[in-house]
Amino acid sequence: MEGLNWGLILNVISSLIIAGVFGNIIFHRYRKKSERLKPKREDIDIADITRKSAEEAMEEVAKWHQKVNDLLDNSLEMKKEINELKYQVDENNRKVTGIQSTLKRQIGKKKFAEKNICLVTKCKLREPPLGTFTSEDNGWGRKKQIAVKYETGNI
Repeated sequence: MEGLNWGLILNVISSLIIAGVFGNIIFHRYRKKSERLKPKREDIDIADITRKSAEEAMEEVAKWHQKVNDLLDNSLEMKKEINELKYQVDENNRKVTGIQSTLKRQIGKKKFAEKNICLVTKCKLREPPLGTFTSEDNGWGRKKQIAVKYETGNI
């Protein structure tokens, strides 16, 4: 055993002990840091509750978004119906205006006819002659003048 170098053995043993101490210190520091970084159970529960609340809120937003889209579609359909109804009202107003003008014309013709129709069939003053009058005649003013002259005696 004389060949053993006790100094070298002690150096190796002391180096191993020092390496073990440093390794232990480094290991415990790393473990403490990793434990601090690991989420605790209550943190996980809070995160889970928050996630569920966010999902519920997103579902609610999606429902409201769908309702708004439905209302928008209904609004567009109603606008289309309103435009169709406005068109029908305008068309009816145009027809009523046409009917009113026709009635005014017919009433005017009727009044003129009631004033100026000669009931005597063999009347010599009849203008136009019996059986020749048409409603398309352009001589209404002329006939009226003749009738006025006849009534006043200026013929």
